[in-house]
Amino acid sequence: MRVVRWICAVLCSLGGEGFGAGLVFILVTPHSIAASMRYRRQRDADLGARVPLFVKGPTVLALDAEGLGKSNVAISTPVHWISAATFLASDGGVHPDTVVLHVANEAARVLSLSSVRLWLPKEGATWQTLWPQPPMRVVTEIPPRDNGFLKLRTNKLPLTYVAIEAVTNVGPVWAHLRIKRETFDISGGWVGGNLTSEPYLRLLHHLHVNTGHFDNAPGYADNPVLYDRYPLRLFNRLWPLEKWDAEARRIHRFRPPNGGRTRRRRCSR
Repeated sequence: MRVVRWICAVLCSLGGEGFGAGLVFILVTPHSIAASMRYRRQRDADLGARVPLFVKGPTVLALDAEGLGKSNVAISTPVHWISAATFLASDGGVHPDTVVLHVANEAARVLSLSSVRLWLPKEGATWQTLWPQPPMRVVTEIPPRDNGFLKLRTNKLPLTYVAIEAVTNVGPVWAHLRIKRETFDISGGWVGGNLTSEPYLRLLHHLHVNTGHFDNAPGYADNPVLYDRYPLRLFNRLWPLEKWDAEARRIHRFRPPNGGRTRRRRCSR
């Protein structure tokens, strides 16, 4: 097995000030391909493994890549960074049109953000090569040692990888992730005892609770006006199945971690 020429480095600063730098772990994940697979052309044998390096303590990393001059990149604990990026769809569709950024500022001065730019692949081209999109102007300040967020509307975004560049008064901060619409349910547990009380339903709605562990709730589940105003998805044993097959829109669904098809989840009491 030949190791890849360029290393996809995952570098973790596990030590603090006063600790010497060192390479603590190398993880080799082979790229295994069955002998029965057939390709239009000979595959590149160099693409044989993914090799992250885990580095402890203050480091200097030597960078040598085609088209770039040799340079050293210091790896240190950041003082400001994009800690999370989430994509939402205003119409509930598959393609997001909203970006929410959570930005952390551990510095002793205010962090001012002036623009955000997405870097995307060209349509039909490789996802590893990203191209700049028009910058989106923002006016946001994050106090010292505090956190803040940005919510930006965009055009419909492709389901691919993206680099996010946020320009600040102390330089840009970056993030890289896959674009996908964020969806999830929040369960209130056994909420069925008071579902005919509209103040109670308003409270659940205010808390973004949209799922409950209940079976039948006379006066709520069979009341279209009340249910459509404060819908709760069902999270229960759902038995017998024949009854609930006709109520698919009310049933909590989840996506398996292996990326398989969405399934109906059923719990037993």
